[in-house]
Amino acid sequence: MENKDVNQQINKSTNQQINKSTNQQINKSTNQQINKSTNQQINTMIKNYKFIFLCLLLPFLTSAQDGFLDPSFGNGGKVVGDFEESTRFESMALQSDGKFVAVGARGLELMVARFLPNGSLDTSFGTDGFFFDDMDAAANAYKVLIQADGKILVFGTVRVAASKFALMAARLMSDGSGYDTSFGTDGIYANQISASSFPEDDILDAVILSDGKIGIAGRSYSGQRDMIIVGRLTVDGQNDTAFGDDGVTLIDLGSFSRANAIVEADNGDLVISGTTDSRSIFIARYDGNGNPRTSFGVDGFTFFNEADNINNGANDMVTLPGGEFLVGGNAFDFNDADNDIALYLFNPDGSLNTDIWNLGFLKIARGGNETIRSLILQPDGYILAGGSTGGFASKFAITRFTDQGVQDMSFGNNGWSINDIGPSFNFDGITDMKQLSNGDIIAVGTTLEDVSYDYAVAKYTATLSSSDDLEDLGIEVRIFPNITQEETITLELTTETPLSLNISLLNNLGQTIKTWENSASFQAGTAQESLQLPANLTTGTYFILVETENGRTAMPIQKF
Repeated sequence: MENKDVNQQINKSTNQQINKSTNQQINKSTNQQINKSTNQQINTMIKNYKFIFLCLLLPFLTSAQDGFLDPSFGNGGKVVGDFEESTRFESMALQSDGKFVAVGARGLELMVARFLPNGSLDTSFGTDGFFFDDMDAAANAYKVLIQADGKILVFGTVRVAASKFALMAARLMSDGSGYDTSFGTDGIYANQISASSFPEDDILDAVILSDGKIGIAGRSYSGQRDMIIVGRLTVDGQNDTAFGDDGVTLIDLGSFSRANAIVEADNGDLVISGTTDSRSIFIARYDGNGNPRTSFGVDGFTFFNEADNINNGANDMVTLPGGEFLVGGNAFDFNDADNDIALYLFNPDGSLNTDIWNLGFLKIARGGNETIRSLILQPDGYILAGGSTGGFASKFAITRFTDQGVQDMSFGNNGWSINDIGPSFNFDGITDMKQLSNGDIIAVGTTLEDVSYDYAVAKYTATLSSSDDLEDLGIEVRIFPNITQEETITLELTTETPLSLNISLLNNLGQTIKTWENSASFQAGTAQESLQLPANLTTGTYFILVETENGRTAMPIQKF
């Protein structure tokens, strides 16, 4: 039958106009072919929709990979400074609202900056997002902490006279508008402890203690060598005269030595770690009076050097849930002329822990001169290590380890996240990093552009464990409320079989703040337990860690 005849029949029966291209496909004798053609079109549409869906989903799949730059942050995951003077970031701290503060120096000035979660400067802070001050001469910051009230503690060094540098701590108002004059003297603590004609005193690390006081650690140049300092300040920025010699203990090991890290032990002792004689690391423990804890190591100290041809270094330290101390740094092999990242594990008594790691330490080499500057203990027990790799053409470098010290090869590219941050492709390095409650990582440091340094920031995607770890074992756990201003929260546990578990509170650095249960027994069924939060718990993100013999889960809570 001709197409014309078909059109006439259709027009008679429908009184509607049909597109010419459609009319040409209609044939009275080919209904099966029409059905076949329709099915083919539908299948093609489904394939097209699948392709479009996958294209839309691909960015989310990509961003979910641990150890990759977050493209929604800054410019492709990166933020780089653009001042004429050299700038650098040495330390950072997270705020409870998702903003973060970074400190360092611009030329001879103290530099404090605050960023929004997306990497933009927070222009409500200071002046256009920055606070600068040379403190009438020169100043530099190496550490930043944020108090529960939002005020900002900054630590480092300040020039107090020609060629004379003193310990420095300062407290800024939360909006960066100026110093909190109730701290120190008009907002600044300055203390020269070296008797040298050319003193150089630096606070290199600090920690807010459980009683609100401040522990400090660093170095003091005597005119012949660096000596270790450990000290304690009052809440209002004065020397705590109950500790050491007017608030500071000065330790001379007879060779160049410095404390690069400090943590508070579970009994309030101050534990410090660092480098001595240019080739060994040390860890030391001091009691509340500023005296060595003689039951720790040998007379309060443990020293470690791997071999005569190895220079070991220590740059950061975290406390593990069992009370062990994990130190991160580097190990330079003179025979290979290469620097490897190194982790050192010490027991609470100062001895090397050889139960988990065969020798008590772990080295990982890429052949590119790696070093660790920052450690994070994740709530799930994994360990993040950040620093640099590449020697003179260094890059930001992060890797991750399991709680057994095995490199996590699912992180980044074969266990490493390596990135050029600045445009010149050299001298990039992480100095500090922090982990958000969802597992993402923010790192700060420096990059070299032309002949001057610029501050550098990067954000990486990462994940934390969830309750699925225990659900596979027939255990369900939930916390309520998980956003609270109160001092009590409730844990609800449902288990198919009797079990024994530990329940503890961790901060966003993975450090244990409080342990509620240790090997507590729970019967099959559902049970609730009230957990009393520490009375002095500051505002921020924390994790409730629930552990059994076969699994663990870390659940975030937000304290306001």
